[in-house]
Amino acid sequence: MPDVMHPEPPLPSNDNFLAVARDQSLLSAEDARTLHNFAQSNSMDSSEAALQTGMLKPVEVEIVEAFTSPEDLAPGYLLKNVLGHGALGIVYRAYQSRLQRDVAIKSIIESRVTLQNVIARFEQEGKAIGRLKHPNIVRAYDSGCHKNRLYLVMELVEGQDLRQKLEAGPLDVYTSLWILRQTAMGLAHAKSHEIIHRDIKPGNLILTEAPAGFDLPEGIPLVKIADFGLAQLNANDDADADRTQLTLVGATMGTPMYSSPEQLSGDPIDHTADIYALGATLFQMLAGDTPYAPGKITKIFTAKANATPPRLELLPKNLDAAVVDLILDLMHHDPKMRVGDYQELIDRIDELLTDVSSSNGNRAAASRRHRTRQPANPVQPSTVHHWITNHMNVVRAGCVALLACILLTIAISPPSFLHPPVSPTLVPDGWEQPLFDGKTLIGFQSPEGLWLAATDSEGGAVLTGDGSITRNIPIPPNPNSERGFGFGCRVGVDLYTATQAELHFGFANSTQDDCERYVLRYNREGAAFGTSTGPDSEFKSLSHELSLTDTSPAESSGNTPSYTQLAVELHNAQWFVFFNGELLGSVEATFGSNCGRLDLISRGGKTIFEAPSVYRLVERAPVPE
Repeated sequence: MPDVMHPEPPLPSNDNFLAVARDQSLLSAEDARTLHNFAQSNSMDSSEAALQTGMLKPVEVEIVEAFTSPEDLAPGYLLKNVLGHGALGIVYRAYQSRLQRDVAIKSIIESRVTLQNVIARFEQEGKAIGRLKHPNIVRAYDSGCHKNRLYLVMELVEGQDLRQKLEAGPLDVYTSLWILRQTAMGLAHAKSHEIIHRDIKPGNLILTEAPAGFDLPEGIPLVKIADFGLAQLNANDDADADRTQLTLVGATMGTPMYSSPEQLSGDPIDHTADIYALGATLFQMLAGDTPYAPGKITKIFTAKANATPPRLELLPKNLDAAVVDLILDLMHHDPKMRVGDYQELIDRIDELLTDVSSSNGNRAAASRRHRTRQPANPVQPSTVHHWITNHMNVVRAGCVALLACILLTIAISPPSFLHPPVSPTLVPDGWEQPLFDGKTLIGFQSPEGLWLAATDSEGGAVLTGDGSITRNIPIPPNPNSERGFGFGCRVGVDLYTATQAELHFGFANSTQDDCERYVLRYNREGAAFGTSTGPDSEFKSLSHELSLTDTSPAESSGNTPSYTQLAVELHNAQWFVFFNGELLGSVEATFGSNCGRLDLISRGGKTIFEAPSVYRLVERAPVPE
């Protein structure tokens, strides 16, 4: 008579640990039953039995115990699943019922909580990212300790990290530069709060889909910088003792492949250590491999200590030399010789992006009025350097001191804008460069409020905003002429729903918002030229107000935009301000030499800005006798 097959007895219903381990797919039914029998015969809990038998790792036991009481890890949050884990901690997906949103919760493995350097690192991360609010940085919402478990509640970012993406191969130059730019923007924000990340690498850059309305080119992912666990706070913070302890145990070293030489040698570091890591990351995005051969850490240490250059032969053969130069400038062995600050880096990235877009045929015309004219070539760093050098020599010789500045905005314009306003002593010589590519906010910084690249009712590319935004103005190349020169900036403005628009220029201090500057103010009644000491400070007029009836602007027809032209010029050490081509006023340029910044401000609603450009001026040619 054949044996009768009997089903295996079910697991005891009172063993919640084993049930959760099954639900989390950490144990099979057979393994769970074996573990239960072992625990029963040795009079121990299933969790202890799992550790003793090695059937579950400590981190897996931690996960199972967390899900036995999924609302108990962090009060107010319900655990849903595991996003990932490492040697020190676990990241869970959780639901916050009060705000009805999913979040990520990082928790230290309980067995590690006794390690003081780990606790210090974890608390450091919470303190660091809690101060940061930037679209390119993973936000921290909450932190605490509940039942001896440390937790940090963060923004949930759906996507993959850059390390995972690079497993499929290197990226194109355009995508790589955009990822680099966003990371630099986030790190610049951290630096403004005196925070250095210290562990920038592909694995700490999460790539996700940009939200609706976010200004990124099609196909470019949004970058989120994660893991500020090694972040160095400024010396005035109470974290000094923790930072010292972390240094002693070697926890602030970061990842050697991407760490700067001074970071590996234990020397003091600043934000240029993160800049070095950006160079190493850019190299890997383009080469598909690390800048130094992977292997023993001692070899990497030695290579960096000896200033060995990265493996440039791995980079694409047709890579623009300017991109290679950028990598070398970012990864320079001497921190004083690296790219000095994030704004300098962002400006260089923008120049490269403009070149790449232009060479690929992706660059949109900056304005309908420029369709018959080729856009000017971007200013190269060497050209700017030579121009500045020549300009300083002219100043020293007592000749004309000219700098330049100004404006911002976007594309399209009525026929009345075909020519820039004529200044009293200088005229345009034909060199002109758009300041807006028609699709992105490349070149613009520090937006406050909502700013977008959009189209107006006639289909023209325009910049719309409610708040303020900054644009650095490229310096025109020096004309090969002895004729003195200056330059100007112009933009078309439609107030749309705003009550007032302003151009701020000629700043006394480029790094401070609260400093003296000149202001060109425009509202529905007219325009005025004056000064203020901040974006919201009192306006002091320097000229009479020029009303709209004085200039007879084009009438708006229905929803058709009606643009008013605002322009500023700098030459002969004076600012000249124009409203619809008519001189509104002039003033001696007494607010320092920072003529390369323009703030665009919209008050009381949305303003549409179109066809911003910078143009060069030269002295009128002498009239032949």
